Amino acid sequence: MEIELTLQSKVMKELTWDPNLDASQIEVATADSVITLTGNVRTHAHKLAAERAAKRVTSLHVLANDLQVRPPVSSQRKYTEIAPAVAAAWFGLGLNAVQDDPEVSH
Repeated sequence: MEIELTLQSKVMKELTWDPNLDASQIEVATADSVITLTGNVRTHAHKLAAERAAKRVTSLHVLANDLQVRPPVSSQRKYTEIAPAVAAAWFGLGLNAVQDDPEVSH
């Protein structure tokens, strides 16, 4: 039990030390010498950075990265903002976005 608490502490310190991460939303759990990362990160790059940081702990043997990528609400775009860009891309490629029955050649 003491070894698992030490391992958990080392991983949390490594996550906190990494300048690429906000470790405040990451939880570290340990059971049977398996470290599990849970919580939310803003990007897939942050998820990978957390995994790399945890793997820097030399006594770590098994890691489960269960972090969820949740972009901040302020960076999410509404469909009404995206639709004009999609339509422009379709028409720019000469595609008819209103076409009901597109032909597919095999």
